[in-house]
This record gives sequence, structure tokens and C-alpha cells, in this order.
Amino acid sequence: MDASLIDEALEQSIETVIRIKNLALNLRTRSKAKIRQPLSTLYVRPRDAAERRVLENTGYAAQVLDEANVKELVLLEDETALVKIRLKADAKKIGPRAGKHLKAIGQALEKADPKQILNGSALKLQADGKSFELAPEEILISYEGPQNVNCGSEQGTFVALDTTLTPELLREGLARDFNRLLQDQRKALNLDISDRIAISYTAPPRIADAIASHEAYLRSELLAERLESVAAGNGGAKLMLNGEEIMVTITRM
Repeated sequence: MDASLIDEALEQSIETVIRIKNLALNLRTRSKAKIRQPLSTLYVRPRDAAERRVLENTGYAAQVLDEANVKELVLLEDETALVKIRLKADAKKIGPRAGKHLKAIGQALEKADPKQILNGSALKLQADGKSFELAPEEILISYEGPQNVNCGSEQGTFVALDTTLTPELLREGLARDFNRLLQDQRKALNLDISDRIAISYTAPPRIADAIASHEAYLRSELLAERLESVAAGNGGAKLMLNGEEIMVTITRM
């Protein structure tokens, strides 16, 4: 391969997008948030200026948000504006060399500046009149912050995901689930990918409200010329959406 054809800046940008996206998805998994349920905010304190420049690019930020299904990316200068950071010694890893000084090391850690560890550096501290150097992997990091904010850090990057579900986000999540159900129905009916359809449905009020609120999105995704709510008893396929029963009829146009 001709090395002159390699765009190192582009490669690094793509690597950053993939890494931040994966961090966000890991937080989603930890918080048990369904991937089709949109969330409001992803907070990131980049590890360095290069990573910040990538995330300040609206195109790259949009890729992260789209992959993680989050509405907004907020860049932080300092994560302590959002959460309080707690440092604790990993007794299993440092116990053998710390010996009787383990308690004093823990007390010193409580007063230490966490930024050095968050940036991936070793931490030097004094305990019982002795000097100790702790590697990042020997220190357990925890965060105290707003309810429904899940946090984590990796390789010097801090990320936090707000999993608070507003009524608007819940409606959009239901609409996305409805889209997935009907895409499966399209396949079950052996419809061609380009076939236009008409959809009629009967659904409980909250689901019908979600569908109506996102009608334009659903019609575009499903190639639906019509998407209309009808009275109960008009037949159709019986489906379950978010634990509730809906009836759906699909007609090829």
C-alpha cells in the first residue's frame, strides 16, 4: 500500500468516533436502556485536545449520537462539574505491598486529586510517612452525581449518559418499536423493499399517541402512503408492543 495515500487524521478521527460510540453503548448496556429507546444527553470530557477537536466536528458528533441513539453530545472541560469522583485502593492488588499501610493509603486517596488517574497516569502519595506510587489499575473509581446519570472512564476519557426518560423520549421509543414490528410484518408478507403500503391500526391510547406524534417518520421508514388509526374490531394481525396488544392491517398499494 502507498503510505502517501493514508490519511492519518481521518483514521484517528474514525477511531475516536468508534471508541466514544462504544463507551456510550457500554453505558446503555449497564443502565439496561433498550437500544431503540432514544436518550437525551451524552457527556464527554475528552482525554486530549485532538479528541476534543474530533467531537467538536458536527459530522463526527452526529455519527456518535446516531450510533448510540442519543439526542445531544455535551463536551465537558471538567467532569467534576457534573459528578463527584471517589478514589479507593484496590486492596487485592496493592494489599501485599501496602501491608499495614493500606488504611492510610485509602485515607490519602480520599484527599488526592483524581485528575491524574483519570488521565491515565500513576498517582504518587504519602501515607504513614512513606511514599507510594499507585498505577491506574490499582485504583477503583466511582462517581456520585445526578440520579439516572451513568458514568465511566477509559484511557483518560470520561463519559456520562443521562438515562432520564421524558414523555417525548418515551413516545419516540414506542414509535421506533412500532417501526421495527411493522418492518418484520413487511418481511412476513413477502413485500418487496420498494412496495408502497397502507397501514391501519388499533392501539391503546399511549401507543396511538406515540404513532401519531411520529407519523412522518413512520410513513417514511415504512413506505406507507397511509397510516391511520381505526376502531377496534376491524381485524388484522395481533401484535404485542411494549407489553400491550395492537392490531395492524397492511395493504400493498
